[in-house]
Amino acid sequence: MKKIFTLIAAALMAVGANAQTTENLKLGGNAWNVNFPLMENVLLTAKGGYAEYKLSTDMPFNAADYQGFRVEYSDIEGTANEWGTIMQIVISSAETHLGKDWQGNDAQVPNLVDYQALDPAAEEYVGNFDKFVETEDPETTCPTVGGFTLQAVSQNNSIFLKKVFLIKKDGTEIQTTFAGDAWGGSGYTVEPKSEGFPPMEFVGQYGGQQIQLEDGTPATWSQETEGEGEVQKYTIEFAQPLGCDVVVEFQNAGNGFMWMNFEKGTEKIEFTLDKTTSLKKANDEDPGVVTDVTEIWIKAASGDASDYPAIATVKSMERVLTTAEELAVKNILVEKNNGAIFNLAGQQVSKAVKGVYIQNGKKFVVK
Repeated sequence: MKKIFTLIAAALMAVGANAQTTENLKLGGNAWNVNFPLMENVLLTAKGGYAEYKLSTDMPFNAADYQGFRVEYSDIEGTANEWGTIMQIVISSAETHLGKDWQGNDAQVPNLVDYQALDPAAEEYVGNFDKFVETEDPETTCPTVGGFTLQAVSQNNSIFLKKVFLIKKDGTEIQTTFAGDAWGGSGYTVEPKSEGFPPMEFVGQYGGQQIQLEDGTPATWSQETEGEGEVQKYTIEFAQPLGCDVVVEFQNAGNGFMWMNFEKGTEKIEFTLDKTTSLKKANDEDPGVVTDVTEIWIKAASGDASDYPAIATVKSMERVLTTAEELAVKNILVEKNNGAIFNLAGQQVSKAVKGVYIQNGKKFVVK
């Protein structure tokens, strides 16, 4: 009998390791109440035409204080407009006057909006704020920059944005803080570097980031496509303890239905998704029903305003996929025709009652 259990233990270790699939994960989604103080390596894919992304949180600023800006980027792809532009920098003045908005309605509109196109064949663009000057006319004066964004002229246009700098008059470069979606963008993926991800700055409660796969799509769990037995174990390690309480939120079609809380000071988050332990719908109308997960978010949860801003630097993120039933069936090795009976957890039982069991390397069901 001792030999049998030794064989089972060895098999569980050897076969189990081979049956697991490990996937590296990324951050992304649509930022709300979260910034990236050191914006580096962000893949932006516009979900709408003329979608815009905020390139700086330090707004507004006096244009005369800067000689310009510098953008490092690559891999511009998508549909160009009639002027051949796919991606462009949009700079608007903080000064406004009564005019017509893009829908033709009366509204306060910027005195100046300057468009500077990015060349898809290049990997750097140096621009300026030369048009933003003070005049005596209240409808044309524009010494203050109130908007500094990156715009995609068509839906699904994309760019790999590396870094953005403001250049002061003395030539000093200041790296800007990426602030996510300004309008209609709602899709980006933050690429990790060798030492981890750029730090996130939570600036308020429920600010967060989506957990994504390596291709930039959301991490999901589906009973139909993944199978009832799939187990997903997520591990997220931080470079330093979290500066605020966080919650992992599981959504279905944009609606949160399950939450896991982690306290301030946490350095590692681990959680598991499977049919039996995690995916019970959390309401009284439909209790106990398995619910597909279409999005997973890490969000700031602290209600104490003094906790913000809070920095969270992800060092690594991964999920390990296993199939509980398949692993149990494959991993239980017993001596031929010894007649021992095991349950799907690999435990030997004296008698098979109602359930699924394994005997002589074969699965059978007792009803």
